[in-house]
Amino acid sequence: MKGAALPPANEVRAAMRPFGGSLVVVVAGGLLKVHVHTNTPEAVFSYAARWGSVEHTKAEDMRAQHRRLAHGDRRPVAVIADSSADLPDDLLDRQHIALVPLQVTFGDRTFRDRVELKPEEFYRRMRESKTLPTTSQPTPADFIQAFRDAKVAADEVVAVLLSGALSGTLQSGSAAVKAAGLEGVYLVDSRSASLGLGLLALRATELAASGWGAKAIAAELTRIRERSGCFITVDRFDNLLRSGRVSRGKAWLAGMLDVKPILGLDRAGKIVPVDRVRAGRTWCRGCSPSWSSS
Repeated sequence: MKGAALPPANEVRAAMRPFGGSLVVVVAGGLLKVHVHTNTPEAVFSYAARWGSVEHTKAEDMRAQHRRLAHGDRRPVAVIADSSADLPDDLLDRQHIALVPLQVTFGDRTFRDRVELKPEEFYRRMRESKTLPTTSQPTPADFIQAFRDAKVAADEVVAVLLSGALSGTLQSGSAAVKAAGLEGVYLVDSRSASLGLGLLALRATELAASGWGAKAIAAELTRIRERSGCFITVDRFDNLLRSGRVSRGKAWLAGMLDVKPILGLDRAGKIVPVDRVRAGRTWCRGCSPSWSSS
């Protein structure tokens, strides 16, 4: 398909899932290419037409497709991350990183992150909702589908996942590998979140492009993880107060003094307090005192 506003690859995967399995999706240079094993090819072509101009279609015997993939159309290593990675869609598409969506619940509605709930919509709902959203890890079935899709296009898979100390995502992925008896799938506990996880996934694609195998990539990401860090701060205490993580008294005092907390991720991947700073000051790790004049 060709179009000026093609959807990101991970959104296409979610839309094509009801039609069949063994999905391979590539979005690049204004073109969208989809491979799916289905019993209803005409329905696939009809659905896909909503995204742009269908330039070429082919429906052929799946055995012939497998023979072709076995003779050079496969990648050595595919990279997967969960949707907490916070990488933009165009970068995910360029690097062929597939996302496994976490689940986000607002009230009585549950959405698949980055598929049924885009970031801008998440923040809009968060501003308007009277209660904070909750999240839960992808199910083992979600992981099994993602791993099997990746194995269609690659010999091995590296999955970089949200810190095991913050979420059950890693545990769910591990359960999927065992339940499906998948080989050549390596899970990496990022011990991080957001772009800490995303940057590890990007490094995995660079190493794969350089010819590294999945086991070696997983070991290298573990080494990099031990030499990396992440700091977090918040500008307002509204959500910390609503979630019960900060008492009303502490929030009031911090607001009066214009104090901002500095949080970090420790070696186990847990969020820990690091310091507190006053507005109008800059903070540097290792300074004494722990903040200095800006």
